[in-house]
Amino acid sequence: MKRRPNFWIADLWKRLLGRNIMMRLMCLLLPNLLWNQEIHGQTLGGYVNDTTRWLDAGCGERLLAGGVKDPERVLAAKPRLMVGVDLASAALRRNRA
Repeated sequence: MKRRPNFWIADLWKRLLGRNIMMRLMCLLLPNLLWNQEIHGQTLGGYVNDTTRWLDAGCGERLLAGGVKDPERVLAAKPRLMVGVDLASAALRRNRA
């Protein structure tokens, strides 16, 4: 059976380096890079304060997409009232915000 010529490179990348090294290199090379969910959270944070009543229709299981837990906690603590609704009851039960 013939293997594709670059298959071993991809396999080596996954086993030895993988996603962790990619994330570390991104942080080193682009220290000021913001993920779109961080930008989204910062934008929302500019509108939300202690008098805000927030209805998140279709909230799912996260306020912001995965990997942005700290900004999500800060944002969820701001409004006076926050209500999330979703048709996916399993996702709604997992939502901690």
